[in-house]
Amino acid sequence: MPIQVVRSERQAYQYMLCLGYNSATNWMEGIIMTKIDPNTFYRCGRGRLIITLGNNTPDPTDRQPVFEQLDALHYTNFYLVTDPTRWGLQASKHRERGIHFPEDPALAIKAITPHRLWDVAHRMFLRSKPYWHGQIPKIIGLLVEYTIENQHKFDLVILCDYQESSPHCGIQLFEQCARPLRRAFDFANAVDSITWPDMADAIGGKVRMVGDDHVDVSVDDGIKFRIRVSFHEEAHEMSMNPLQQQQQADRNTHDQTARPGGEGNIIPTLQFRCYDIRLLCDEISQGLLS
Repeated sequence: MPIQVVRSERQAYQYMLCLGYNSATNWMEGIIMTKIDPNTFYRCGRGRLIITLGNNTPDPTDRQPVFEQLDALHYTNFYLVTDPTRWGLQASKHRERGIHFPEDPALAIKAITPHRLWDVAHRMFLRSKPYWHGQIPKIIGLLVEYTIENQHKFDLVILCDYQESSPHCGIQLFEQCARPLRRAFDFANAVDSITWPDMADAIGGKVRMVGDDHVDVSVDDGIKFRIRVSFHEEAHEMSMNPLQQQQQADRNTHDQTARPGGEGNIIPTLQFRCYDIRLLCDEISQGLLS
C-alpha cells in the first residue's frame, strides 16, 4: 500500500496513505498522515481525501480537500496511529538535533535522500533513534534548484555528514558531484539511502565528500555570486498536525466521540532544538574568488 507525497491547494506538503484509485474519474483516495518518527505516522483528520491526477478535478459540490500527487514512496513497513497524545514526546525526541530547512522562496527541493528520515511537512531530517546520541552513517542530503535574482537557476546538492557528534554540512554544484554521489539522488522516491562508508568505497577511499561551505557561480552577464551554507542550532515549536485548521473544521461538522481521543484528543505541540540550514547568496567580485 504506497505512501504518497502530496501538496494541498495552499502549497502545504503532506503524506497520504493511498486507499484506492478510480479509473473512471482519474482520482485517488487516501488518508492524510503526519510523520511521528521514521516508521510511524499519525492519521490527520477523518474521512476520505481526494487527490487529483492529470487535469481532472472533483465535483465542485464535493467539500473534500483536493491535493496534487507528487511522489510515491516505497515503504516496506510502517505504523499508523490514530491517537497522537501518547506520541508527542517521541516525535520531539526524533527531531532533537535533527536538520531543518526553513522555507525559502529561492529554493525548490527536487530530490531527497533518505526519505525515511525526511519529514516533508516540517522540512527536516529526523534522527533515526530518539534516545541515541551517536552518529548517523547515512548520506543525508537535498538536491535543490536555487534561483538567483528570480531568473538564474542552479542545481545544487546540500549534504550533511552526521558520522561525528555534530553534523558537518557542505554544498556542491550537482554537475560537479562524484558520479556515485549523484546516483544517490537518481531515485527521488527511495525510502532508504546508502551510507558514507559505502560511498567512500565506491570512489576508492575515505574522503571528505560533503564539499565546502560555499560554491561560486557565474550568470550570463558575467556577474559572479557566492552561495553559502548557513548552519545554526535553534529552538523550535511545531504543531504535530499541519492540518489543524481543517481538523477544527471537521470537529464543527462531525461527531468526534466515536474516534479514539474524540474531542479530548489534543494535538501535541513539539518542542526541540535542531540545526537550521539556510542558503545565503552574495554578489562577489573577481578578486574574492578562491
